[in-house]
Amino acid sequence: MNLRHDALAGAAEWRAKLKARPRLGRPCCDRRRVQVQPGAGNVIAGKCAASLDVRHADDATRKQAVEAFQAFANEIATRRDYPFPEE
Repeated sequence: MNLRHDALAGAAEWRAKLKARPRLGRPCCDRRRVQVQPGAGNVIAGKCAASLDVRHADDATRKQAVEAFQAFANEIATRRDYPFPEE
């Protein structure tokens, strides 16, 4: 049991952190999708892939937001001791 990592709980934390960002002037985040594996209802998610469409009229602002969102995900994964995917 102690070897389990609930990937969906980490994705939910990431989503909550994104939603908590100040609204004024932030990039538009859209089309979130989360895919968990395995997909059974009674099994803790071992893997989770989340996508996010980030838009902003200013390219530098958009890129800065994407870097911050990735940093949020990395911080959560490190703290929760999630294995990082192989690239």
